[in-house]
Amino acid sequence: MSVLCTLKLEGMRFHAFHGSLEVERELGQVLEVSLCISYDVPLADLGKPDSVYAYAEIYETVQKVVMGTKYETMEGLTFAIAKKLLDDYAETEMVEASVKRGQLYVPGVLSSSEVTLMVTREDLLEE
Repeated sequence: MSVLCTLKLEGMRFHAFHGSLEVERELGQVLEVSLCISYDVPLADLGKPDSVYAYAEIYETVQKVVMGTKYETMEGLTFAIAKKLLDDYAETEMVEASVKRGQLYVPGVLSSSEVTLMVTREDLLEE
């Protein structure tokens, strides 16, 4: 028997170079990434550290995606994060990933924008 665990990591911050505007890709901006990762763990293994996800490894995986490639849209970046986690962690059933940014180049007052995607393993099969 196994249980479905959901790991939440909130507020991972990176100075990255994503966006559709040249200024965003050249100067960069601080992006905040948050995740909910759902995965199965055998009930008998819940107390074993090597049976649950290591937070530092998840952080490093996200960091590599955020810092490794420039995306023109936050949606593209958010999907890439979710896909990488599903690809790298076989027990993962679903990833909800959010990317939030505070610096916005819009002609008005706006404190932040955020994109959230929920991606399941089945979604990747349809790709």
